Amino acid sequence: MIVRTLVLAVVALSLAACGDGKGRCKAPEAPKANANGVAGARPISPGQDGYARQQAMDASDGAKACVQHYAWRLTKSADETPVVAQAVVTACDAAIAKVTEAEQSAYGTRDLNEAHRRNVEVMTRWATLYLVQYRAGVCD
Repeated sequence: MIVRTLVLAVVALSLAACGDGKGRCKAPEAPKANANGVAGARPISPGQDGYARQQAMDASDGAKACVQHYAWRLTKSADETPVVAQAVVTACDAAIAKVTEAEQSAYGTRDLNEAHRRNVEVMTRWATLYLVQYRAGVCD
């Protein structure tokens, strides 16, 4: 029962990341900055409220894009998925460290080592998802 639930969860996640039902997986998309200063616009300068949080979100999107890029490049590797996912995360360590720094700036003091470890865990899950999708052929 547990195995079937896990398989269904992986399939659901795989299909959820595909756009237009055509089997093409979309890269993480960041909303465009609104330079007009209209209400609801993304903060674009350090003095604006929410700027540090926006920097953290942008850094996270950049790390996800890096993970997706390397997962695509390494998808044909003969190694098992967890090994390849770890290699993907290692290749993107600088981008993940940037996320940790941006989150520290945005959300205050906490243990940077623990924060980085958690970010690595999150990106490892993303890498695993992308690899499973690519290897299953649901994305091209």
